[in-house]
Amino acid sequence: MKTTAIKILIVDDDEDEYILIEDLLSEIESVEYDLSWASDYDSALDKIESGNYDVYLFDYLLGEKNGIELLREVVDNGLKAPVIMLTGAGRHEVDIEAMDAGAADFLDKSQIGQFHSVLRKETGSADGYQVKGKIGMPLLERSIRYAIERFKAYEAVKESELKFRAIFDQTFQFTGLLDAGGIVIELNKTALDFYGMGRNDAVGARIWELPFILSDADQAVKTKQAVQSAASGQFVRFEAQRKNREGRIIYIDFSIKPVRDENGAVVLLISEARDITEFKEALSKIKSLQGILPICSFCNKVRDENDNWRPVDTYIHERSEAQVSHSICPDCAREQYPDLDVYKNDPEE
Repeated sequence: MKTTAIKILIVDDDEDEYILIEDLLSEIESVEYDLSWASDYDSALDKIESGNYDVYLFDYLLGEKNGIELLREVVDNGLKAPVIMLTGAGRHEVDIEAMDAGAADFLDKSQIGQFHSVLRKETGSADGYQVKGKIGMPLLERSIRYAIERFKAYEAVKESELKFRAIFDQTFQFTGLLDAGGIVIELNKTALDFYGMGRNDAVGARIWELPFILSDADQAVKTKQAVQSAASGQFVRFEAQRKNREGRIIYIDFSIKPVRDENGAVVLLISEARDITEFKEALSKIKSLQGILPICSFCNKVRDENDNWRPVDTYIHERSEAQVSHSICPDCAREQYPDLDVYKNDPEE
């Protein structure tokens, strides 16, 4: 039973080659093919822009321009289908160039139709046609099928990669993906921007050798030890200091978590870091209120670390998140306002 027809655009300046491919594919009973033909570079661009093809076959020789130039142009324009490059015998350098330009596959045209071309022109033999078909048709059909399947798989991976990036790069945390040896596979955009690095500067380096860690020898050693512990299966977490892109010291909550495969072996490490500088600074202010506070017994001013006497409410406000309000305690109220009704029957009097 045939499924939906596979739409193919063949770009070749030789109509005989188009007819050959049409004849070959017509022999396949399980799949229906809907073929179109463009005879030159410009008409190919028009058909590609207006059409919606499942796969393209580009001949290398197209007059003044060639199929690789066409391939590069349509790929740059966002082509969303695989291209198979048709080349001549012994053109290995062209095959390599085509794959580098984005071709899904390449086919040597002599392998597809050499028997048919000779027998059809010299004898017109139907038997000769069948000999050719048995050799060229499976090769062409397989190339088309594999190209479409690989392209669909590639698009699925690319979509998955985009979803991963959307999550990976938008998080507020500094996140990295490492191999079990501590080599950076990825750092998210948050981390790269914060440290003023490009992706190429980070990927491939050992995490403890990155500039913002290596600048502190103790931190580098501690990070290397953390990677080794995580690679052995442990979850590691500690506070660390790092320099941001402006050279300012920041405090981070740093962790490395192992990722295991189905057999339990550690194959990846996830590093995460949160900037806790504001929290540390706030905590430091709160801690500065601990210990002995020298307070004047008469005016209640507090002596600060610079030997300056400050109003107690100002002192507290500068060193904590507390908001100071002024009131009066019961003892002072009794002393200052003894005639108030609320204190006349006070049992303490």
